[in-house]
Amino acid sequence: LLLTSYYLVACGVALDTVPEVYCGKPVTNRVLRVELAASTGDTHAVAVDVSTGSAEASLDERLSEVDDRLRSGDETRAAGLMIHHYGPSGSLLAMPTPIARGLNASVGIGAVQRRIVVRVTNGDEAPRVAALVYVSVSFHPSGLTLDRANRFLAELVRVLEQWPAPAT
Repeated sequence: LLLTSYYLVACGVALDTVPEVYCGKPVTNRVLRVELAASTGDTHAVAVDVSTGSAEASLDERLSEVDDRLRSGDETRAAGLMIHHYGPSGSLLAMPTPIARGLNASVGIGAVQRRIVVRVTNGDEAPRVAALVYVSVSFHPSGLTLDRANRFLAELVRVLEQWPAPAT
């Protein structure tokens, strides 16, 4: 599975909470334009539909569907939200990510980094190694308010942080 697929599924779930992030229109399909950056600096754009056939599908089932779509995505399909994934070599700049014409927002995803964090388990604090990534949302204030952009980002983070752990 591609790591990008996790972000795309989480964005699809967050769109349920804040649909106006998606072109300011009701969300009937969820086509995201994904800008992928390689370690060489080359970029590749692909449009991926992150909609799922069944609302009851688990996050892992959605992940497999989106992963397949990402691998065979359409470069010319119109999209309602841009995702900029900078890959293992990239990071987010201290500036907004580009927003395509006609869109309300874009999401920037940096490189995954491993850090020591303190987590509470069974009431006890303990250091753990955690995978952390910077995520940003750039938006046009005429099409999306700050509180709704923050709500979308909070939902995106919630989905990623609470992703079901694989069964052992």
